[in-house]
Amino acid sequence: MSCSKTKVMHYLLICGLCTTASFMLDAKTTEDAQTPATVASEQVSMQNQLDMQANNKVKAFATELKQALVGAIQQGGFENAVEVCHSKAPEIASNLSRDGWTVARTSHRARNENNVPDAWELDRMQTFSEQYKAGTPANQLTFSKIEDEQYRFMKAIPTDKVCLGCHGSSVNPDLATKINALYPQDAAVGFSIEDLRGAFTLTKSLEDK
Repeated sequence: MSCSKTKVMHYLLICGLCTTASFMLDAKTTEDAQTPATVASEQVSMQNQLDMQANNKVKAFATELKQALVGAIQQGGFENAVEVCHSKAPEIASNLSRDGWTVARTSHRARNENNVPDAWELDRMQTFSEQYKAGTPANQLTFSKIEDEQYRFMKAIPTDKVCLGCHGSSVNPDLATKINALYPQDAAVGFSIEDLRGAFTLTKSLEDK
């Protein structure tokens, strides 16, 4: 092969390698450019799925506890309901707290000392309260976030008329005695129908996802 032909072949080879390298670099650059959007999309999808699971757990908790309390009131009045709530609510929460979930209730004025809110929950309930007083229905007051490999969800609990029997401003003295015996640190009184009673609060660790 002549010297000129050899130079041409070398030139074509070098150009071919450069073109291939350039194509690979462009493809990687495109892939990298799409990564943040893809990650964001996947996180939104995950959060939507978790929101659905959280809402299902809240519905199960609320339904089971309400049925238990209504039955208790019918059988033995509010004093019986307090005893049932004292034992049944933690049991329901425990049964729903599986597969990485923690399910509970909280309030800015908690009855059970185990349900006292942390700083984030207290701040979120304050926001819920402001939105509620501004006219947002309680069933629309939900919030969720994913942060530091943890999913958190809260949903507001309104104060129904039946709640006032145990949580209102004029609790029957005998009932108050029963409440104080079961909940020595009780702060969950003085509510009105215009107040939010508290919130369901759920967490799930995402470290194993």
